[in-house]
Amino acid sequence: MLFKLTGSSCSRKATLAHAVANRFQGFVEHDFDELGVPEGTDRHWHQRVTEMWVRCALEYQGRRVDLLLTGQSPLGEVLTAPSTPGRDGIAARLVDVSDEVRRAERQEVVVVVDIEAVHAALG
Repeated sequence: MLFKLTGSSCSRKATLAHAVANRFQGFVEHDFDELGVPEGTDRHWHQRVTEMWVRCALEYQGRRVDLLLTGQSPLGEVLTAPSTPGRDGIAARLVDVSDEVRRAERQEVVVVVDIEAVHAALG
């Protein structure tokens, strides 16, 4: 089965997927973007990568393992992938957080390093 965990940035999709995969046997977790996202991606790139993940889920299905896929891609893209009819099931959940939490998570952390102090500590 393909479990799609989708939602906004900073909603802790990957954290939730990791917890599920650790708690329940028979799950493997992957993130849609884990192989990288090149600059200038377009709709066709996204559709090809979605198809790749659906095929990956089919491979896991053959080993009786369920794929828990995180990412921001909409469920409609998974449902329209050419290999989707071969799946034994698809489930999806939307994860979201409040705007306040999202803003707090996205704030840049500025680290000030005193280079002289570092050099002095290293000798």
